[in-house]
Formats: sequence, C-alpha cells, structure tokens
Amino acid sequence: MSLEMNDAVRGLLDAPHMAVLATLNPDGAPQSSVVWVGRDGGELLISTTQGRRKALNMLRDPRVGLTVFDPADPDLYVEIRGTATVTEDTGRAVAVRIAEEYLGPGGGKEYAEAPPEEVRVVVRITPTKILGSATRAAGPPEAPADRQDGRRDGRPVVLEEITDENWRGVADVAPADDQRRFVAALGARYLLLSQRGGLWNSLAVRAGDEVVGHLMWAYDDEDGTHWIGGMVVDAAEQGKGIGRAALRALLGRLAALPDCREIRLSYHPANTPAARLYAGLGFTPTGDRQDEEIVAALGVEAAAAAAA
Repeated sequence: MSLEMNDAVRGLLDAPHMAVLATLNPDGAPQSSVVWVGRDGGELLISTTQGRRKALNMLRDPRVGLTVFDPADPDLYVEIRGTATVTEDTGRAVAVRIAEEYLGPGGGKEYAEAPPEEVRVVVRITPTKILGSATRAAGPPEAPADRQDGRRDGRPVVLEEITDENWRGVADVAPADDQRRFVAALGARYLLLSQRGGLWNSLAVRAGDEVVGHLMWAYDDEDGTHWIGGMVVDAAEQGKGIGRAALRALLGRLAALPDCREIRLSYHPANTPAARLYAGLGFTPTGDRQDEEIVAALGVEAAAAAAA
C-alpha cells in the first residue's frame, strides 16, 4: 500500500522538474542520476535503458532514494525513499508518456521510433518514507510573489531596446560552457545578426541594474507567425529564474501586438533544460524541424496567459 502524498508533494512530482535518483553500487557506494519522473497514483515511474548502471543496481538492491525540488523555490523539496521494481517498458509506452509530460505533445517521438534493440525498462518506485519541506506545506506549491511579477532575488527582470548604453553589456553576455553547443558563445553574435540580418530584433535582458542576457524576436510574413530566438543568460546569473521571467515578458509584449496569432521557437533535441522551460510555459512541438531543431508553438491566448 502506497504512502499518502499531500498536494504540495504531488505538485512537485507532477511538474516538469528534474529529479535525482540515488541507487547503491555493488560496493555499497551511492550512485546518483538526474532523471525525469512520472507518477502513477502513489507510485513513481522512471524510464531508462536496459543495462544502465542504475537499472542493474536496482535489480540487485531495490532500495532507492529520489529528490525533487522547485527551481523557483529551492527550499521547497521532497525526498522519497522506497523500493523499486524494474520491468520491460513494452512498446516504450512509459518512456513516451514521461517525455511528453516534460516536452509536450510529440516529445516522446524519439523513444517511440527507437530501434528494437534499444530496450527500455520501467522503474516503479513504491515509497516507504516521504520527507522534506513539501510534506509540511499546507497546499500545492505556488510561485513566490517575486516570480509572479517577473522578479527573482529582489530584482525586477525587464526587457529593453538595444541602446548606446546597454549594447556592450549585451555583447559580453556569455552562457555556461556546456551550453555553447546550443547557443552562441557571446551575445555579440546575436546583436550582429539583428543588425545585419534585417529580420530579428534584439532586446537586452536587465535584472535590476545589470544587463544579464539577450533575447530576440522576429515576424515571419510568409505564415504570419512571430518567433523567439537567441535567448542567452550570462552564466553568473543562471539559476535565478531570469530566463523564464524574460520569456514571459516577451510573450506578453508579442501577444499584445494586433497581428500576433501564434508564437514559435526552436531548440536542440538534446537541450533538455530549454525544452522543460518552454513546455512549462505552454509551448508544444509542431512536428516540424528547423536546422535539426524541434519547432514548438504557442497560441496568442495561451501566450497572454503565460505572461500574466
């Protein structure tokens, strides 16, 4: 019989937050993996590839621990200890389901179309103990007030047109090293694209008194859609909700345009944090690709709601 979960715990598990799964290696040392997690009533579901270290560990010793926290409110977390069973994911149904919970409709396509020799397994965790601050919360987790109005750590996050005063700050914005396979190494590249390309419109992202990022938008007059691109937040300013706040601000700005009917963007299939961010705002994959990137779309009414 599964343990009871309150609304806050269920809210954390049902949101597209990454989880950390801990298993035990043969020598007793801990092994941890960052995973997607789904829920089936009072039990947790994880999909992985047959033969992976974590799967082998759980087949040998079913004791596991799993932790999830809200990136917008890191003090809100849940730790679940329990026992795991590992079975084959017939038809990769669970893998597809969990991927779509994180990435939106169509997000599980790569699992559904994977070759037969790539066997997926389902890890089903039955909780034996539920710990953490979320167990003491009275209701479902809510975004803190500073997140709701575009603020984090006390600083308002706003978008500005590029000016003589802020362009150098935007040009110097640099992402974390592991993000450079997905975005430009410096904001300067996007500024040049906007200036010379004649399509994109660059914006500075400011948090308080500091320029901390870049974002740009464009209008496609062939199909009447608006596009968002070139989002980069300086490495030193990441993990503070700035990217989400900037996106919400731009969604509100675009949704207010009289000719706006749909907003699109694209992201690399391996850029999981971006996929989760966009899915959390309501973007869903269209099934199209642009330069090997997944195209996702959001209707104008949904964009206005996400920005509110």
